[in-house]
Amino acid sequence: TRANVGMRYTGSFDNGIGVRAVIGQSYHLAGLNSYATQDLLAVGSDSGLETDVSDYVASAGFELPIGLSLSAGVRLDEETLDIRRTDVNATYAQDRFETSLTFTQVDARPAYSFINDNQTVTSSTTVKVTENWSVFGSVNYDIDADKFNRRSVGISYADECTVFSIAYSDKYDPNAETANDWTIGGKLVFRTLGEINLSDTSFQ
Repeated sequence: TRANVGMRYTGSFDNGIGVRAVIGQSYHLAGLNSYATQDLLAVGSDSGLETDVSDYVASAGFELPIGLSLSAGVRLDEETLDIRRTDVNATYAQDRFETSLTFTQVDARPAYSFINDNQTVTSSTTVKVTENWSVFGSVNYDIDADKFNRRSVGISYADECTVFSIAYSDKYDPNAETANDWTIGGKLVFRTLGEINLSDTSFQ
C-alpha cells in the first residue's frame, strides 16, 4: 500500500497563458514494497521508490497562446536533495505541424545495467500532409557517447473510425561493429473495436 502526497497548481489566465506545477513524494505504508524486492530485471533498484519514503519529484510548465509550451521536471534524492533525473521539454504545435525537443539527464543505475550517467536529446516532428495523412520522425542523440542512437520515420492515416501507421526505426548497438538493429512496424486501430499490430520484425 502506497500513498502519494503532494501539491498541485494549475492556472489559466485571460491572456491565454496556462501554468502548471506539481511537487510530491510517495510513501510506502504497508505490505510488500515491490520496488525493494530483487527480480531478474532489477526494476526497483535506484528507482527512488525502493525505500519507505521516495525521492522528491517536481515539475513545472507553461503554455503560450502561440502554440509553444515549455516544461521541466526533476527528481531529487530524499535525503541529500541531489538531482537524480532532469527532463526539459519544449514543444511547438499548430494545426498541421508539431515539433518537440527534450533533454533528459539520468543518474547511473548499475543494478539496472545503466553503469554511467546518461544525457540525451530527443527531437520529434509530425507534419499533417492532408486531413487524414501525416508523416512523422524522431531522433535520439546520446550526448555522452556522441552518437545518434535511435532514429525513426513513418507515415500514418487517421479518420473517425480507423488509425493506421507504419514506421521504420533503427537503434545504435555499441556492441555491434558493422550494423545497427532496425525495425519495421505497423499498427492498425479500429476506434470502436481495438488494436492490431501488423508487424514488428527486427533485423541486425
